[in-house]
Amino acid sequence: MELKIDDIHKLNDLVAYYQTYNCSKYIPFFRGESQIRPIRCGLARTFKTSRELIEIEKNVYNDFIISISFKKYLRDDSYDRNFKYFSKWINIFQSQHLGLKTRLIDWTQCFNTALNFVVTNEKKINQEGVLWVYKCPDNEDYLINFNDYENYLYYNSDPYKLKQTMLIKHYTLIDNNYSILLGEKLRFRQDGSFVLLSNNDLIIPFEDHKKFKIFIDKLIISPKLKLEIREKIMTDDFNYFVKVDNIHSKEFEELESESFKINRKYGLV
Repeated sequence: MELKIDDIHKLNDLVAYYQTYNCSKYIPFFRGESQIRPIRCGLARTFKTSRELIEIEKNVYNDFIISISFKKYLRDDSYDRNFKYFSKWINIFQSQHLGLKTRLIDWTQCFNTALNFVVTNEKKINQEGVLWVYKCPDNEDYLINFNDYENYLYYNSDPYKLKQTMLIKHYTLIDNNYSILLGEKLRFRQDGSFVLLSNNDLIIPFEDHKKFKIFIDKLIISPKLKLEIREKIMTDDFNYFVKVDNIHSKEFEELESESFKINRKYGLV
């Protein structure tokens, strides 16, 4: 019998649901949250208008790239002169994982990483959480895959001015500068990708968007199931891997503190 989403009460049910994607015609992406709330980017959780958010976003990004604290972690504009906005794309990715509020929405292709985000918040362990699944169609109307060279032409477009919301899929940019890209290193450990929202979609919950909602599943994770996931999946080794390694933990703390100051400056916390 086909397993329905409402039938997922135990870990075995959850695993059975996940296994249905082994032969999927889609590319599944997962997003775990410790509480049930709409899928919104960090900017939109303030519930301002799109116009206000676009203006705030410019200020946040400008503060990010001129910050002395962040300077050595930024991609230099001279790195790749073949693409007009290459550095801006990478710096936005960096800023997301260093704690700034952006128009990006985090997703992962790693099922266990998503579950980790459902269950690791101690304050909300007794609340229902949610595992979102975005069954992304593998075509150019939904996906920019930077693992394919032909998609590099997007680096000539301002990421803040894409005409439509897209999922950005890439592994990582491993090169001579990789050691300083701490945000990218964290994203790589989490097998992360981003949904990059267009200006028209900034304040619309992603799961309510008419183009995407038919591809989204919402799995409620009960407090009881949270505890079972913790017991049987979330090992100390896995928790360590998806988080910051000890070598860079102090750096991350300092950068997240700077991000918090910038976010607070513009009313984003």
